[in-house]
Amino acid sequence: MEQLFLQEGFFDEEPHPCRVIFCDREAERIHLISTEAKLPRFSLDAAYLCQIETEEASVFCRGTIVERYENKAGKVVVFAIKNGFYKNV
Repeated sequence: MEQLFLQEGFFDEEPHPCRVIFCDREAERIHLISTEAKLPRFSLDAAYLCQIETEEASVFCRGTIVERYENKAGKVVVFAIKNGFYKNV
């Protein structure tokens, strides 16, 4: 979490490992499965930094969480990307 929009909300500094299950490039959304954290840990009223490790590089983006729900696949978090991806140097 980078910024909290609510004055009385909980600022969570812990990293939350997730696995990418779907990337919608047109809508600029990433669907993630939370591997450890419970869904309430992901605030819908905050800005986040999302870092993705690939075999070629480590990239990051900033954005907000627009949905969080649980289904047969697991604990799903939908992340809306703001301003694209950047490479970690």
